[in-house]
Amino acid sequence: MYHGCFSEFRGRHPFCFSLIETAKEKKLDLYRYLTHILRLAPTLDQIKDDWVEQLLPENAP
Repeated sequence: MYHGCFSEFRGRHPFCFSLIETAKEKKLDLYRYLTHILRLAPTLDQIKDDWVEQLLPENAP
């Protein structure tokens, strides 16, 4: 049913796992953090150099 929905993330698994592991180390609520980045990511302007920094655990609410 969802096959291909996340095709743009192919090859970025290490990045995703790195975010999750860093969030764990910082004792963040993983559900809340993942919900935050999944809501925020589609709204980011990927042309700007700092778009990925907004997804980092340090910038989580």
